[in-house]
Amino acid sequence: MNRPSARRYLTATTMGEAVFPLLVLTLLYFFDEFDTAAFNTLAPEIKKAFAINTNTFTGLVILNVSLVILLAIPLGYVADRVRRGPIVVICALLAGGFSFATGLAPTIALLTLFRVGNGIGVTANGTVHNSMLADYYTPGTRPRAFALHTNALYLGAIVGPLLAGTIGYLAGWRAAFFVLFIPVMVTTVFAARLQEPVRGGTDNPDAAITAPQQRVGFWQGCRDLMNVPTLKYQYIGTVFFGAGLIPLAVYLPLVLQNVFGVGVFWRGIIGGAQAGVTFIALQKGGKWTVGWFAKDMGEPVRKAAYFLAAVGVGLAVTSAAPWLWLYLVLSLITNALVGLLFSPYYSTLALVSPARVRTLSFSLGSVFLVVGVAVFYGVGLGRIANSSLRWGVISLAPWWIIAACFLYYSGKFVAGDTAKAFAALSAPEPINPA
Repeated sequence: MNRPSARRYLTATTMGEAVFPLLVLTLLYFFDEFDTAAFNTLAPEIKKAFAINTNTFTGLVILNVSLVILLAIPLGYVADRVRRGPIVVICALLAGGFSFATGLAPTIALLTLFRVGNGIGVTANGTVHNSMLADYYTPGTRPRAFALHTNALYLGAIVGPLLAGTIGYLAGWRAAFFVLFIPVMVTTVFAARLQEPVRGGTDNPDAAITAPQQRVGFWQGCRDLMNVPTLKYQYIGTVFFGAGLIPLAVYLPLVLQNVFGVGVFWRGIIGGAQAGVTFIALQKGGKWTVGWFAKDMGEPVRKAAYFLAAVGVGLAVTSAAPWLWLYLVLSLITNALVGLLFSPYYSTLALVSPARVRTLSFSLGSVFLVVGVAVFYGVGLGRIANSSLRWGVISLAPWWIIAACFLYYSGKFVAGDTAKAFAALSAPEPINPA
């Protein structure tokens, strides 16, 4: 794509609103997700290099993911009280630096430490970035902005496996973590130029400018968010979503290697193809979400619930496939369904969350993700994968379907909760801190 075409595409995506914030935040997200995709693709080689079994490696990954997810909550709280731009820059530096360090790790302890450091940096992508995007772009533009930003995850998941698989095949797994250090640092320099948007300025500009600069206490903020019915039911559903989602990061690459005997290079090709269909579906979801909102404010989240349940069914059917070609076809369909989830979900979350605690809203679901995965392993379901990776993945499917039920039910409250969130900006009294 040449430069004028890229500019036209970005201008169309933002519907004439500022391009620079979306471009910078999307690039940062892309580079971070390249690292994540590379680590997932190279998981069997990393496990072998440190001579650890599947159960131990899975435990390390889950511990890392859980710690990072939980750190999103204090980060979200802080980001609602201070300027978010510097947080974005610091997190980008952490993510890039510890990604480079991953390739140098001499021991499993240091590898774990470096992955936690990288994960702390990545935490900003789903909390601070989304909060800033909601304040940079008006509600009509947000579905496409969120879709493009989320597409960075899957563009990284396209390029990451392809490049990591190729580099891992030619030069070993460590070399794959050295390639993006310079572009991450360059993009971080541009991120330092981001202007801080007014909180709620795209929801109700006049009220946002004249409203008192409320600093909401952490526990008060949590109570305020849990009192939003849409969010309450979504958070409950997130417990089940966490149980069904987090173990997949380890299971899926191991299924390709252990069940179908797919080597590192071809795992990269397959991972890139799966992310490619998700990338395309995300673009469609961003466009469709605008029409769904026009039909009914709760329609986008109900559509997301259908797709969420379909992913659960798709995981079970895919994992039961006896032949690699059938596994690949079914996995592409399932990954496309994943892509349709994000734009309606994030757009709804931004609308129903009060602007003064919007960043906390994007991060609070993290604790429910961790609760879900803790329940999954606490009841012993994590041991299923030790004897059968196929059944390990199949055991995740019901959790996705239950999560979809809660997400669907939350749709009935979206219109009322959106109206309350907009009205909160012009409330004469600030929220009392906890």
